[in-house]
Amino acid sequence: MKRGAVAVENHFTFKSSCSCDTGVRDAVFCKSCGRIKLIVFNSPYHVFNLEECFVLDEKLLHKNYLDLQNKLHPDRFVFRDEEKSLAEYHAAHLNQAYQTLKNPLKRAEYLLRHVPDDFPPEQLMEQMERREQLEMVSDQKDLEIFKNKLELEMKHIEEEMASSFEKEDLLSAKYNLLKMKFFQRLMDSVLEKMKA
Repeated sequence: MKRGAVAVENHFTFKSSCSCDTGVRDAVFCKSCGRIKLIVFNSPYHVFNLEECFVLDEKLLHKNYLDLQNKLHPDRFVFRDEEKSLAEYHAAHLNQAYQTLKNPLKRAEYLLRHVPDDFPPEQLMEQMERREQLEMVSDQKDLEIFKNKLELEMKHIEEEMASSFEKEDLLSAKYNLLKMKFFQRLMDSVLEKMKA
């Protein structure tokens, strides 16, 4: 099985919208009768039945997303109002979970939500220096060079974050997350400056 595609037990709390007392398949459908059940997901990973880890099989995530999106499309439930409402409810949660998991920054934020922020003062100094460097860059060619360097550094930070998660070093992962958030804001500033 591919990395990040490890199936886990479903950890849902749900009220059945059908009379069956069975589990679910495809995240929200009753195994017995196939009707949609009202389910509250504890995690965006559980929506796609994935192990909670930073490194994901993004193709599998996208495939699962499209499959569930198709199965939950409200037009499939035109004559069943209760199930149509549940389909709309689950489709909204499906989209939110997908947006969280497909973005490495949001995925890391979710995984590290309980780890306290601990940003060293030297990192703050580095951030101020980067901002000053950006302020001194004015022509498009230099902005492009700055942007390309920034992209490489962001890729490196993402790799460091993946390594931190692999080693289960959550403090290091959180540190890299904070760096990544700063670099993303800096990249936004670069792009804005390039438009001006």
